[in-house]
Amino acid sequence: MKKDSVFWGCGQRVFFHRPLKIIGCMVCTVAIFMITGTAQAQDPRDMYARHLYFDSIRQLETMGNSAEVNYIIGLNYYRLGSLYDELFVQAAFFEKRYYEMLAQDMPAINRNSRLLMYKGICHYALREFDDAVKVFEQAETAEKDPLYKARIQLWKQAAAICKKGNTQGREDWNRLLDEALPPLKPEAQFLFFHENKYRHPGITAQAGYAGNDPFCRRSLIALNAAAGNNDMAGKLAEGFDFDKPFETIAGMENSVINLYDPFLLEAFSVMAYAKAGVYFEKSLSLASTSKNMQPVCWLGRTYLELGQLSKAVETLSGDKSNTLASVFLGEAYWRAGDSSKADKEWKTVKKSNDPIVLRELGYVCAKLKTDLGGAEELARKALQLKKKADGRRLVLQPYFGCLGFVLFQQNRIQDANEEFSRGFNADMKHTVEDNDPEFTLQYSRSLFLPDVLSYDLINQSMLTLSQAYKGAFQLRNAMSGIYIITFKNLDGGKVRDGM
Repeated sequence: MKKDSVFWGCGQRVFFHRPLKIIGCMVCTVAIFMITGTAQAQDPRDMYARHLYFDSIRQLETMGNSAEVNYIIGLNYYRLGSLYDELFVQAAFFEKRYYEMLAQDMPAINRNSRLLMYKGICHYALREFDDAVKVFEQAETAEKDPLYKARIQLWKQAAAICKKGNTQGREDWNRLLDEALPPLKPEAQFLFFHENKYRHPGITAQAGYAGNDPFCRRSLIALNAAAGNNDMAGKLAEGFDFDKPFETIAGMENSVINLYDPFLLEAFSVMAYAKAGVYFEKSLSLASTSKNMQPVCWLGRTYLELGQLSKAVETLSGDKSNTLASVFLGEAYWRAGDSSKADKEWKTVKKSNDPIVLRELGYVCAKLKTDLGGAEELARKALQLKKKADGRRLVLQPYFGCLGFVLFQQNRIQDANEEFSRGFNADMKHTVEDNDPEFTLQYSRSLFLPDVLSYDLINQSMLTLSQAYKGAFQLRNAMSGIYIITFKNLDGGKVRDGM
């Protein structure tokens, strides 16, 4: 890992991911004591607790090549992958709203082909394929540049395939891949990978240099990482300013509007998962004295996130004594189209009194939109069990987050906000950095959907997030733009102080 790498070595603050918030802390504490014998003020455990994961990784890399060290580095990268998954969804959501509000504020801007293209990409990311096709058609009519017109047509064709409800239609995808212009081939492969990673694994990434085209470069970063070409993915990422907008267009009164691609955050996620898998595999290849590590479970989970279902099933099936592995194995079966096997795995899990296991199953069932697990019941049971064991706010936050997420998925927005607010309520003992960023992201989306303006509640958390993660600034930028437009319109052109 290069220290000055744009992504892997940026040395920024990072945060806990919900599935590992308790497990990871416990394992990390045990393993670090085994490695160092004592806890120093700036040892990796301290960095881990303070969310300085890149710093923790660099410190761990100086401690040798033990199973414990590789395992904890793998956990760090897994968390990064998961967080960028969440950032991808949130960025698409808020950027789309930002473009919509710009059109309300400046009607003429809604005829700009580039803004329409990025708006269509956001619709696509949010699985709103009917809207995506319509917006891409508008962008195609307005676009004059031949390459961009072809790019818009590519995205429109992909959205039309998905609109059919048959994202695995190989004949349609083969036509899209074959007809794509040479400069757009990586982008076509990326779209295919995004839609079909659970059905058609083994896509071969082009190893070529992407030049100055950010879409091509983003696509090649993700494809090479997914194909296991981590060195090439890292080289492509070097020198790529992930906070810089993909394009800019003119607004009113000499203003500039930044346009971002949310799928860049998916590329980040794939890179992180790929790195996690490497370290989990290294951990398994080395002898370990720790009984608290779960490299098989998390390697299987990582394979699942990379779309490698057969590897995930094989790996997780070998960890049958681990109840958490059964949660993930059930998801692997579900994604493979075998709901009966998934239900069989989850039947035993639902009887568990482990709040972490129940919380994770609640998340999985809500994410997959299946009633097999009874997501709300699982989330409430997990929260109550955790309350009995430890009532501290930051310990309970991921459990309130799970329940809020489940309710949000059921479109019970007010109920979701109530649960999120219980987990978010600030106290004098903690700073905003202590909040789980995925929790904060989910809460912000839940608040904004019904236009309940609570900007001050989440503003500082979003600022912290944008300073901590390369690429996360696009989310901060979109949210800030939304609120500026909103309050300008509400207050007759007067923007609030501090905006």
